[in-house]
Amino acid sequence: METRRYIIIPVLLLLASCASYNFDKEDIEGIYVQQEYKGIELKFDKNTFVLKDVYTQEHLPPYDCCDTIALGNWAIEDRGLLTLTSPEGMDSFFVNMNVTEEIKTTNDSIRFIIDNPIESFYKKTGRNFKDISYQLSLTTNKSVFDSKIAQKTFDSNIIIIPKPEGLKISQFEIAIYIDCKISLKNLETREVYTLPYQVQDLSSNVFNIDIPQLDYEYLSYRRLNKDYIKIVNKNKLLWDGKEYLKK
Repeated sequence: METRRYIIIPVLLLLASCASYNFDKEDIEGIYVQQEYKGIELKFDKNTFVLKDVYTQEHLPPYDCCDTIALGNWAIEDRGLLTLTSPEGMDSFFVNMNVTEEIKTTNDSIRFIIDNPIESFYKKTGRNFKDISYQLSLTTNKSVFDSKIAQKTFDSNIIIIPKPEGLKISQFEIAIYIDCKISLKNLETREVYTLPYQVQDLSSNVFNIDIPQLDYEYLSYRRLNKDYIKIVNKNKLLWDGKEYLKK
């Protein structure tokens, strides 16, 4: 009889432990507040989550952006864990660009005119200083010229470069660099890159470039790929060593 008693107890403990991981999505839905810094809130809806910094600076100028630090989808995994995943298209720092080519009769220069939501913000607010700069990477029939251009950084979104005689551009891409003093609550990257663009007409000397994805939110959002959160209980989560309690 004594032997059976010692066998049953561990089995019961194991079953109780497994039962503690039996959470439904309805158990988790709601808002959790980080205990280390009360301004951070993690909200779960049915299938989506939002991580926000809701703290407002009272005696300093407001940030240009953004309350939201991360967003995406979430799921309950085995072993009492949640996973957070960013939306598709927010999993890297490479962006597409839409390019329109032109041929101007004055053929002594190449012109790159770059537009994006951040440049639009500068115009709208009359901002006379910029948080971002550009670097061009060109593929032409003159490799020395390509190397010289690759070493330059441009603060203006209108870039005019003297054109050597006979130059033909076959491809280009752009690197965007972000100033560390940019007015964001959360800065996730200092560099963004466009995917390469193949020039359609080698005679083109004006390139109108739109990068619609490049906004302050894109620079702010954390990239998450099945980031794990431990479910301690229905009212308490543990993420990156920090406790979150349900409101």
